[in-house]
Amino acid sequence: MARMGIGLSDAGARAFLGSLASRAQDLQPVRADFAEYMVTSVKRNFEAGGRPQGWPPSRRAQLKGGKTLVKTARLQRSILGRVSGETVLVGTNVAYAAAHQFGVSKVVTQQVRAHARRIKVKGKKGKSWVIVRAHTRRVRLNLPARPFLLVHDEDRAYLNRSLLRHLGATQGAGKRSGR
Repeated sequence: MARMGIGLSDAGARAFLGSLASRAQDLQPVRADFAEYMVTSVKRNFEAGGRPQGWPPSRRAQLKGGKTLVKTARLQRSILGRVSGETVLVGTNVAYAAAHQFGVSKVVTQQVRAHARRIKVKGKKGKSWVIVRAHTRRVRLNLPARPFLLVHDEDRAYLNRSLLRHLGATQGAGKRSGR
């Protein structure tokens, strides 16, 4: 009766795991890469008018054309990414960003300065100037959510690939010793 034996040498596995552990000590390059990638991903959200589904169009875009959330592109240009310790931060310092990200439905009080306004007067030809006194007015602000700061499935897949590249975890997988 023939006997079969299997022999394993753990030297290769130990070397690979030791190398993997040393590369896992410093993940800053992976974090920096992911921050840069996420800034690009968020900017793609603006270019697409919302991903994975489009944002509700703004009234300005409906009436005058153009893209929603991109009248001056200030919000889009303000997106920055950075690494802080073990955290990747992607965001903006534009004050109205949260209103667009999460939406708003509330009544606000606005201060109106004194100004002159041209109006059409009934029964007269042309327009006349009137003086408007300073006053306050209450306005209902209803802004639908248009989330632009999102982590998509493709972003997570990129992070996984980037991490595996950094760790070199795919190098040596599937190799047989002694061949």
